[in-house]
Amino acid sequence: MGMTEDDKRNCCLVEIQETEAKYYKTLEDIEKDVIKVHFALLRAIDLNMVSGGNGLGKIFIDFKE
Repeated sequence: MGMTEDDKRNCCLVEIQETEAKYYKTLEDIEKDVIKVHFALLRAIDLNMVSGGNGLGKIFIDFKE
């Protein structure tokens, strides 16, 4: 005896929920990494501007890499 239609539907729903949960977690991890980089960039810009802003171009080149 195979799976009933309800069993198949429930299996698909569970798989979709698990996939969505993994996708959401991945997006959270990406967001955390991007936020760290952006805060570091903003901090470097702020520090550079306080000291005259002469190295501003180098900051963008460094963060590009």
